[in-house]
Amino acid sequence: MKKSPARTKKSAPRKAAASQRTITKARPRKAAAPARKPAAARVLGTASRIAQDLVGVGTKDPAGRIFRHYWLPIEVSADLGEKPKEVRFLGEDLVLFRHPNGKPGLVGRKCAHRNASLVMGTVEPEGIRCCYHGWLYDCTGQCIDQPAEPDRKKLAASIKIAGYPAEDRYGIIWAYFGEGEPPVIPPYDIFTRTDGFNRTVKSYHNCNWLQVAENMVDPLHTSFLHRFSPLTDVVAECPRFDKTEDTQYGFVVQSTRLDQGHSRLDHFVFPAMNRVAVNHIHPPLEICWFVTPIDETHTLSVTYRFVPNPPGADEEAIQKRVKFVEDMDKKIPRNSPHESGSLVFAQDMWAMESQGPISDRNFENLANSDKGVIRLRRGYWDALKAIEAGRDPPNVLRDASVKVLNFETGIFHRGADNFDPARRNAHSPAEKLPV
Repeated sequence: MKKSPARTKKSAPRKAAASQRTITKARPRKAAAPARKPAAARVLGTASRIAQDLVGVGTKDPAGRIFRHYWLPIEVSADLGEKPKEVRFLGEDLVLFRHPNGKPGLVGRKCAHRNASLVMGTVEPEGIRCCYHGWLYDCTGQCIDQPAEPDRKKLAASIKIAGYPAEDRYGIIWAYFGEGEPPVIPPYDIFTRTDGFNRTVKSYHNCNWLQVAENMVDPLHTSFLHRFSPLTDVVAECPRFDKTEDTQYGFVVQSTRLDQGHSRLDHFVFPAMNRVAVNHIHPPLEICWFVTPIDETHTLSVTYRFVPNPPGADEEAIQKRVKFVEDMDKKIPRNSPHESGSLVFAQDMWAMESQGPISDRNFENLANSDKGVIRLRRGYWDALKAIEAGRDPPNVLRDASVKVLNFETGIFHRGADNFDPARRNAHSPAEKLPV
């Protein structure tokens, strides 16, 4: 009897499969590969180990202990209105508000009664009152009134939440998170100048604070990161990193561009500020760029910019410069400025955040051009040693009689025998600057 075509077609694949299985089983087994030795852990250099230890900002962390010795910028004065704001700094959730007299207050976010947020509280002359049951806190976090209790003051005396000193000065809201008597808010030179105008802006960074601070002491990145920006005419050549020198505030970084015949000074000021001048306009734009940790993976930048009037400029020329800076500022979203009105700063933000929320220094390879970064990290470790020895770290100002802290910054043009500052500071007469 002949087999049906259907059965013949079905049986052929089964035979082929069986044949394949037979061939597979007949293959000789390969010898087991020898066990691989586990990769040796990379030995970090001193600077990389220090950086890993500086990530945390809690009360017991090295960086947290250092930052708590200083007044820290936490808000632009113009951005704090009548309503309280939820803020977070050094890993603490807080509420920032203004008293009716304009003085800022900074207390813990939650009421000690039933944990309601004080951001919906009512601001009164004595402090901030919880919207839930009316408990009132003064600016130290001390509860001073409990309206629903038989004795409104008795139990209140034993209730306290976090509260920190806050000041509104130089267009910036400052806070002191340390213990004991706060130091003096430093009167930096550009805070006191009147021969121009100033603007204060802020930006947020989705990364650890150290990644932002390290950008301040890295003058060599400008020739690459900023080569497609308004700075193109001043960063055509990769600069030479000359040296770092210690100062009473921290240290200064000097770099030279031979083709343009000038040297540049960038001051790093503790705890985390860059005092610098940028010469894509003349006279150069003077900057204090402050960094304040929000927590381990978020950072606030507050930038105070001073634009000097050109020597001999008329009012029309001055207003033209004012408009130039104001137009840049208008591009920044005031409530959530994760974008920058400056293309240059936007490029910096990208480079800092692209390293990840916390840069893994196990994978970094520091080079000769990283002298500023290495000096910065070791400077923080030296500051911690000073604290452990019972001394103040650098730039903690205790003398209230000091009226101004002057810096020699900016672009220095090579002369016959020396460098001459390409700007007017508090100690030199106005000079005509090259355009």
